[in-house]
Amino acid sequence: MTWGDVIWIVVFALIFAVGLGLSLRLHGGVATPLFYFVGGYCISVVLYHFRLFQYPAVSVATHLVVILSLAAFTLGSLLGASRRPRSRLAPDNSGLSAFFYGTAILAMIGWSLPLAIILSRHGPAHLLVNMWILEYEFQMQFIGYLNLLGILVFPAFLIKSRHAGAGALDRALVLLSFVGLILAGNKTYLVFALFGGVMAYAVRSPRAVKIRHLAILGAAVLLFFVLYNQFIDVGAPQFPASSIPEPLTFLERPYHYFTGALPAMEQVVRGGMPPRPVYGFVTLQPVWKVFGGLLGFIDAVPKNLPEVAIGPYAFNVYSFAGEVCWDWGPAGVAALSLLLGWALTD
Repeated sequence: MTWGDVIWIVVFALIFAVGLGLSLRLHGGVATPLFYFVGGYCISVVLYHFRLFQYPAVSVATHLVVILSLAAFTLGSLLGASRRPRSRLAPDNSGLSAFFYGTAILAMIGWSLPLAIILSRHGPAHLLVNMWILEYEFQMQFIGYLNLLGILVFPAFLIKSRHAGAGALDRALVLLSFVGLILAGNKTYLVFALFGGVMAYAVRSPRAVKIRHLAILGAAVLLFFVLYNQFIDVGAPQFPASSIPEPLTFLERPYHYFTGALPAMEQVVRGGMPPRPVYGFVTLQPVWKVFGGLLGFIDAVPKNLPEVAIGPYAFNVYSFAGEVCWDWGPAGVAALSLLLGWALTD
């Protein structure tokens, strides 16, 4: 760790504090889009600067793009909060039950169909002793979009339970939605579902959710990450020259996943990415996949983003700011961050 790392740690710690203060002032709590966005980014950047891996240095320009995104999102959140009526109107819950059940059923189709296909290929006994098969075969193109709806089931359940009550069927559908997200092995899906649920709960009781509750939830996701790597994603890469102590090497993969986006984003900012196959390749990727792979209107686009070298490691996650910057440049980062902050708050 250098003095430059220390300076950036202090800068993003201060930004974290500002985000926390604004979240408490505007919304009365921490389970808010503003704190999630600003706090999550700041923790990621701070952990990167602890230099536990041999990552390449990240330029000032890349840090400034991140700060631009945080500032624009915060401004959008402030604009969204300013539009709220001072007196709350009675919410219209007429379509809440239909939304919950429809989303839960589609999500269940999205994970039960791939599971049935995999079971027909390999049989239950073979799958139980070779769980790693899920890592390579479970996420099927287009069907996976239905499983993605499982992110909405838990938040919708919490809102529905407050206004219309919840029965055993509702709770079963929530558990089944989590089964689908866990089978998919996508940590981001699980994080969105859990923290989105907490945010839905906090709308009516903002002070009921504390930072310690978010920390416990984060620890639960980390535990899932570790167990998934142990039993399913057994082909996980090794991390040479890691500074994480030997008894804690199970944390190397989570550390890489949570911090690798910043050095990967450096490749975007300095123009080291390969040419995009289509305009708006990352931000409009679901649209291009449907137009290409499903409808055949255009050539099929790659299923995954390209990997870049970040020191002795490879990575293909560039964070929200990095992916938007690749498509639209810094101006696009500012515009879309502003729009996202406004839309999630208004």
